[in-house]
Amino acid sequence: MRGEFVGPACGHHGPYIPDVLFWSVILFFTTFFLSSFLKQFKTKLYFPTKVRSTISDFAVFLTIMIMVLVDYLVGIPSPKLNVPDRFQVRTVTSEFPLVWGFKLFNLKKKSK
Repeated sequence: MRGEFVGPACGHHGPYIPDVLFWSVILFFTTFFLSSFLKQFKTKLYFPTKVRSTISDFAVFLTIMIMVLVDYLVGIPSPKLNVPDRFQVRTVTSEFPLVWGFKLFNLKKKSK
């Protein structure tokens, strides 16, 4: 009864990583509620008005920075956005199949 996982999809180095979905849900809801709390921070009586106003104005930015730091410190390999190292313009027709549909059903006016 001491089974072992076999194959490339099993184990900690495969495509399945445990707890990633749960961690992503926790990050999502914590970000939402922390941002909402900091946005309403303007009406609290904790700090002077200028500090409360600044915290409320930068609530979303502060929340994102805090949650990125928490995600980094916890160490669960949650999915990240892959940003290209350079910007390049691509042709629209090769990237979007919807454009192909418009080209197939070209609705130009018929010449008389």
